[in-house]
Amino acid sequence: MTESKKKPAAQDFIAVGKFGRTRGLRGEIYVTPYNSDPERILSLSSAFRLSGKDKASIEIEKSGVISNRPVFKLRGYDTPEAVGALTNTELFVPRDQLEDLPEDSYFTFDLIGLTVETVDGISLGTIREVDSYPANDVYVIKKDSGETILFPAVKKFVTKIDLENKLMVVDPPDGLLEINR
Repeated sequence: MTESKKKPAAQDFIAVGKFGRTRGLRGEIYVTPYNSDPERILSLSSAFRLSGKDKASIEIEKSGVISNRPVFKLRGYDTPEAVGALTNTELFVPRDQLEDLPEDSYFTFDLIGLTVETVDGISLGTIREVDSYPANDVYVIKKDSGETILFPAVKKFVTKIDLENKLMVVDPPDGLLEINR
């Protein structure tokens, strides 16, 4: 139900992945995508690295998958030492270059900050983050009292997402709210 893992670092740029450790001797680097479809990140030909308010363009010479992980070879980064400087930094693309998602799918950064209410109009709090698990994502909802509710991101329980009004309406399964107390 959700994609991408991070909020935008700058209004027009969206984090789509994070550089990992280097690979080999020719300046290749592993990339951890922030979405559930690694093919999306492999289709990039360029991206940006942001540092404060500065952005640096990165040209992707080649991409592929090695040991089930995306790997990039970046133009101008020809040694492990050069590309190693990018380790643990994020990879950004302009928001207008993001692919359209299938119907009823949302980018995580669009869900962060939504107010969550039950179908009965009871306010549960605000989505602070989305955790990804093999079975489904989980919304981390922060109540006004500071307590946290973990809510499954499952279509059956999420009846409405209204990004324009920053609202999510949910129909929690029996006992879920009691478990979270």
